[in-house]
Order: sequence, then structure tokens, then C-alpha cells
Amino acid sequence: MGVPFEALLPYGIIVVMFGVTGFGLSTVKYYSNGRKNPRRGIDMWDKQSTYAHNLRRIAKTDIL
Repeated sequence: MGVPFEALLPYGIIVVMFGVTGFGLSTVKYYSNGRKNPRRGIDMWDKQSTYAHNLRRIAKTDIL
């Protein structure tokens, strides 16, 4: 005996809402970063290096 599709609708709605929320959050992060992909794996060296300071000064955005 199979499972009626009405029993699976709430799970489908939950999965879709997680997907919409994840897409929305990544879109907001993308646009708030000046339409650039977010930097990943920024460690203490990147935060204190003069290279990062120059990037911040040139881009005039708070990327780090």
C-alpha cells in the first residue's frame, strides 16, 4: 500500500521553503557585498595584512 501524496505535501512545502530562504539569504549577501561573491576562509593573516588594507582602501567597501 502506497503513501498518499497528501501526506507528503507538508514535507515538500518545508523543503521548498528552506530552498527559497537559502536562495534569498545568498542573494542578499551577494548584493550587500557590491555584487561580488563573498570571500571565504579569511584568517588572521588576511585581516592584518597590508594587502587586505590596500584592497579595503581601493574598493572603498568593507570586504574584510
